[in-house]
Amino acid sequence: MKKQPEVTERTKAILMDTFWQFYCKNDIRKISIRDITEKAGYNRSTFYQYFIDIYDLLSQIEDSLVDNIIDNVKNSLVSEIGSDLIEQLARVYDLKGKYITVLLSKGGESKFSEKLKSSLSPIIMNRLGIENDRPHTDLMFEFALSGMLSAITKWYSLRKPIPSEEMVVLFRSILFKGVSSYIV
Repeated sequence: MKKQPEVTERTKAILMDTFWQFYCKNDIRKISIRDITEKAGYNRSTFYQYFIDIYDLLSQIEDSLVDNIIDNVKNSLVSEIGSDLIEQLARVYDLKGKYITVLLSKGGESKFSEKLKSSLSPIIMNRLGIENDRPHTDLMFEFALSGMLSAITKWYSLRKPIPSEEMVVLFRSILFKGVSSYIV
């Protein structure tokens, strides 16, 4: 007997949400499948219908979030309304910041930062018409993306001390004019 897709998606979402509750407070190595399934009210076998292990569950959360961010960025790059990458990242943080902040702060446990940067770089390079044939290109994009992600994470963790519009103007200015334009 096949399950209904809505039930299947809801079950998977409950398992993911339960994992997330543990993950926000604990090292991934201290989270067990038993912890997740007991708290969620499911059998271990139900967990294995959706995930190979805890790391697969984390990877699926990361992939879903990266896909969401990439879709938003692609939509902003094709629009002529003036929405840019920094604005889109700020909007995504408004919606998914609690997840992004945790994933970026978990160090080696999460591959989220690398997944996100490796997905964003080719899209941005393509949009800007930049060929990745110079040795400096990867370094420049690593510097810019890492800096933006780190700064937006800091902004979010400080509970958004300035409005997102002001942050976007600040970051855009720093990217195009350098930090010295704000220090002086």
